[in-house]
Amino acid sequence: MKSFRLKTLLLCLCLLGPTVFAQGTKRIVILPFNTSSGFDVYNLGLAAALQRSFNDIDGVYVPPIGDTIVVTQRQLEANSLSIDAIAQAFNASVVISGQLEVSGSDAKLLIGLAGPDFPTIQNITVTADVNNPVTLSQAVANALVAQLTISPSQTDLDEMSLTLAEIPSLPSFGAVAESSLQLPSVNLSNLSSAWQLDNGSSWVATEYARALALANTPTEAEAMALEATNQGPTDIEAWVNYGIILRSNGKSAEAKSAFEKALSLNPNHATALVGLASLLDSSTEAQAKLEAALEAYPRLTQAYLELANLQFKDNPQTALQTLRRGTQTIPETVALHSAFIDYALQLGDAQGALSYLQGELSRQSNPPAGLYGLAARLSSSFPNETAAIIQEGRSRYPDNASLILLDAQSLEQKGDFAAAETLLQTALSSGNSSPEVINRLAIVQAKQGRLEDAKQTFSALGGDNATSQYNLAQLYLEAGENEAALSTLEPLVSSNPNDADVMAYYGVALGRLGRYQQALEAFDKALALNSNQSIAQQGKTQLEEQVQISGGQAIQMNPEASKLFSQGQNALNNRDFTTAASLFSQARSLDDNGLLGFYEGYANYFDGKPRQAVPGFTKALESFPNSDIVLNNLGLVEIELGRLDLALDYLGKATTINPANDQAHLNLGLAHYRLSDYAKAIIEWETALNLNPSLDTTVSDLLADARAKAQ
Repeated sequence: MKSFRLKTLLLCLCLLGPTVFAQGTKRIVILPFNTSSGFDVYNLGLAAALQRSFNDIDGVYVPPIGDTIVVTQRQLEANSLSIDAIAQAFNASVVISGQLEVSGSDAKLLIGLAGPDFPTIQNITVTADVNNPVTLSQAVANALVAQLTISPSQTDLDEMSLTLAEIPSLPSFGAVAESSLQLPSVNLSNLSSAWQLDNGSSWVATEYARALALANTPTEAEAMALEATNQGPTDIEAWVNYGIILRSNGKSAEAKSAFEKALSLNPNHATALVGLASLLDSSTEAQAKLEAALEAYPRLTQAYLELANLQFKDNPQTALQTLRRGTQTIPETVALHSAFIDYALQLGDAQGALSYLQGELSRQSNPPAGLYGLAARLSSSFPNETAAIIQEGRSRYPDNASLILLDAQSLEQKGDFAAAETLLQTALSSGNSSPEVINRLAIVQAKQGRLEDAKQTFSALGGDNATSQYNLAQLYLEAGENEAALSTLEPLVSSNPNDADVMAYYGVALGRLGRYQQALEAFDKALALNSNQSIAQQGKTQLEEQVQISGGQAIQMNPEASKLFSQGQNALNNRDFTTAASLFSQARSLDDNGLLGFYEGYANYFDGKPRQAVPGFTKALESFPNSDIVLNNLGLVEIELGRLDLALDYLGKATTINPANDQAHLNLGLAHYRLSDYAKAIIEWETALNLNPSLDTTVSDLLADARAKAQ
């Protein structure tokens, strides 16, 4: 196991000066211990054991050791490491670490306490049997409790003792300690071995359950998490982990009970507070829990995200302020920056999103690669600026696979497949053989019609088995090579007729080749096998829409236009509307038919370009004059452009052709409302609601306003 050494941090760093913090929660940071060779398990193990047990004390919170490592390593890289900086990062009053030295079977621990509660570093010495991690950890915990300005109850002390008794044997100690870091990757095999050796430990069961959940085995994970709570009924981390797994398994009531049990052991446990908040019906109560979680653990990313999500519904600016607070506390967490940009885009402020990203990149001395990657969200509005950001990221992180892929996709969007291929080949030859780079290279080759090259490239990912063939078929579909996808899927369907995923993609390939009835049958079979198969759900909806648009006509396209059409649909599914509009436009230049026109208009509209959507929709109307879907979309575009007379004409025809089209009635009501014809607006909106009651949240406020103005 990797040993995290921090250069005897507390014993040799100078404080920059005491910092005073609010003390609603006693926040304690525990760093890995420096250890003698041969006993590296105590490096993380002792720190994790203390973290786990101290969280049993009411009013105390100790963050995961993994996060303390992240903070110290970033400070080391920025040459800003100090006790004061560590304490400030967690708003902590105490920072603890030390050094273990071994002589025979005797362990001598020199432990340092620093931070605002200890303006002068205080050292204490503890001796114990190095071969017994339970007694050693208990000795250290007892010595620390005696020195810290906390007053645990006897119940707290008993719970701590029970938790420390769950420490496994030395051979298992390292594996569970490393898992306790709560980093994304864990070694399932090591934890399985630990469970076989120490199957009476709630700590081992908790970490094994976490690993099983990450390995996407939810039933096994839940059973193991329950076992952890049975073995350690006062082990707070076992209850928190059980709640997280229950929630991810869709068992909200049981998860709520697990989080409540954890909070009965310590009301200040930050992760338990976030977990409970996510299951509460009351937004006000949930927000209070989330604020309490952040008071205990200011670096808890999920708390900021959930709090902002609740606030955004009623007060978007407050949500943005919450995210800014989070990014100032955890600047390296890309998820918070991503959420800020997403919210800004939802508010229609693409310029603000760009300015925010540019500001963050200039503010941070060492921005993470993922922060540069967020530029892709803004490429449709600011192609030049975002390309420059991605290039700057590439110069800082030349081997980062995500940035290489973004650069390659940018070239693809411009139609420069050769340059994209060169970029990806160069990355591979430089040793960047990530699956994503190999997969993208195969797609680029397939898009150029070089299917054999694509197949050979793709084979590097998994050989020539059923799984590889299934993945290859998906690659062909993304490249628009529908015939190749179909021929790859057909033998898989024959050998795996009850595989819902294979059947779903088979339906996609059939539909893109104009074999509508067979495609619908394939989608129906996939959904019969798995009612939640999303590809089948989406594919069936799209295909039924195409049938409605064309009146059931099978639209024949030349092969190259068909390929571009398929690529455009892939871009639509990925909400890349700029790319989709470009691909549909290219397809129309080869085969100008109404279906391509409709989708070009659709992509332009959702790319925020309603005026550019009109020609495509107009072409679709020429081809399908009796399509209520085309008429409805044209009417909506004309409303946005302020041409209300045209909107009334199109939408009136749509509702005449199909009186059951709730969206057309909704939009027709909006046109009448804009013209101050409130009585007619009310009639249309009431009709839309009768057809589709779920529209109530969309139209209720407008309908109430129209009724008031009509009096």
